[in-house]
Amino acid sequence: MICTTLVVGFLLILGVVDGQNENLDMMGLINILYMKADENVDGMITPLELSRIYEFMDTDRDNVVSKTEFTTVWRDLTQYDTEVSEAYFFLSDLDGNGVIDRTDNNNIFARFDLNGDGMVQGPEFVTKYTEVYHEVPFVILFERVEKSNNNDQHLTRSEFSQLFRSFTVGGTVIKESFLKTWVDSKFGSVKDAEDVFTSFDANNDDVISTAEVGAKFTGLDKNGNGTIEILEAIEVRAGR
Repeated sequence: MICTTLVVGFLLILGVVDGQNENLDMMGLINILYMKADENVDGMITPLELSRIYEFMDTDRDNVVSKTEFTTVWRDLTQYDTEVSEAYFFLSDLDGNGVIDRTDNNNIFARFDLNGDGMVQGPEFVTKYTEVYHEVPFVILFERVEKSNNNDQHLTRSEFSQLFRSFTVGGTVIKESFLKTWVDSKFGSVKDAEDVFTSFDANNDDVISTAEVGAKFTGLDKNGNGTIEILEAIEVRAGR
């Protein structure tokens, strides 16, 4: 199919397909989503085609897509579990109001239409969804902390310090255990884990200290209100 050829070809050009399971999973996801969205198989996604995905997910026809609706469809489409599927919901609910509405849908399209020509072509889709794919682990970690606290979809400084609690050994986040836990959790490759760790480990001592976590929180809290939301938290990703 045209769209499959475009997407796979661009992945190969980028060097994304390198034999690692993480990258193969990403390639598979991108192909599934692109084929679902590109209704007429012409190698580009229009606003109308994306809106039909939105309508397909709105199973009760109330003009918004709830977390339950999204998660159910996403699980069926991708075979991901509920935790991962919910992460994609939170990344699609751009205004954080608990549902995906037409405003979110339009904004999602604008984010993928990188050159602003009113269409999302294969290379644009691959570029943007690769970015989204690597944001998912941070949403999962965010939600794990939230569910064990007040679930208000905001992390305080104290809550943010719990982000890597599953990575600790004796109460300390050391590089070796961080890399292993990241890969074992299927969050990404060793290279991904190293990039994330390095973004926290300011003094390069192979330990993420409480002070370094606090400094990262301060940097993410752009408006200085003492809390961060999901779309701020994903800026943790190295290079963002």
